[in-house]
Amino acid sequence: MKSRIILAISAALALPLQAADKHADDQTKLSSQEAFRMKDKDHDGFLTAEEFSADAKNATKAASAFSMQDTNGDGKLSLDEFIDNDRKDAADKAKAEQRAKAEQRAKAEQRAKAQQRAKAEQRAKAEQRAKAEQRAKAEQRAKAEQRAKAEQRAKAEKKAKAEKKAKAEKKAKAEKKAKAEKKAKAEKKGKDEKKDKADKQKN
Repeated sequence: MKSRIILAISAALALPLQAADKHADDQTKLSSQEAFRMKDKDHDGFLTAEEFSADAKNATKAASAFSMQDTNGDGKLSLDEFIDNDRKDAADKAKAEQRAKAEQRAKAEQRAKAQQRAKAEQRAKAEQRAKAEQRAKAEQRAKAEQRAKAEQRAKAEKKAKAEKKAKAEKKAKAEKKAKAEKKAKAEKKGKDEKKDKADKQKN
């Protein structure tokens, strides 16, 4: 069922194109007939080589064209031979135009693809730059954190050393004081004992 519908649609679309081609062919035929009548000075329904090349700018090219169009080689051109050649020229021209359009489309597609590639490359480069910047920032943050931690460790070590030194100094002072007190007590004791002996000797 689907294939029948597709065929019907294709046929419907083809009809306007066929009609357009037929119209163009009819127009070519009419213009060729007018050109033929203008060249056919004696109105005998044929063109001689002289009639064909009468208004030609290049006689050599005109003679060559006459020979190519004279398909039966009778030395004259009939209306059908003349029209067939004009139709062929029109077809060649149409093909050339189609080729030119196809080349333009191909170039446009190539340009579009090139632009897409360029944009993709720009995006890729931008992404690479962004990633590189992110990596650089992350490395900077990591280094800053390492420096901060190292500074904190250094401060903690310095503080610990200062506290240890203070404790050692405090301990040394305490020991010195204790020795001094002990010495003072010993000296007092000695004096007291000496005094007691002196007192006993007097009595």
